[in-house]
Amino acid sequence: MAVDLRKRRWCALHEAAWQGDLPGLQAALVQGRDLQALAEFDFTALHLAVSQRHPACVSWLIAQGADIEAPDRDGDRPLHHVGTNRLQSKLGEAQLIQTLLIRAGADEWARNNDGVYAGESQCPCSAGGSELKLHSMHKVKFKDQSPAELWGRFMLQRNRRH
Repeated sequence: MAVDLRKRRWCALHEAAWQGDLPGLQAALVQGRDLQALAEFDFTALHLAVSQRHPACVSWLIAQGADIEAPDRDGDRPLHHVGTNRLQSKLGEAQLIQTLLIRAGADEWARNNDGVYAGESQCPCSAGGSELKLHSMHKVKFKDQSPAELWGRFMLQRNRRH
């Protein structure tokens, strides 16, 4: 189903981030799209890639200089969006994205307009749909790995499961 980009104030960059289309993101940047351009609700491309759990896009956007602390209209940073998509099948992606953001310097203590800390993101656990808090243990556990190494580790583990 096609998205009406005008209604959402989306450009090609936002659509590519939402869909997880890394070549589309790269093409949009080559065409001169602004990484910090705001879409509906003041979401950036990084907010959209995080909320849809597209770690390759998140990693690429961070490497290109996307603002990891950009607030949306509710004051949510991209790290707040880690737990917004309740897809149980993508728990590993959520953990990887949280790690990528924290390693890039995202502030876990940043509060949104409701006073919720960014590090308090909730994600569904694969065990019975119970909640699992994501914590900064990833920052310590993977502190010496680059985003590319984290992505490679994630893909290796994912391929072993399938």
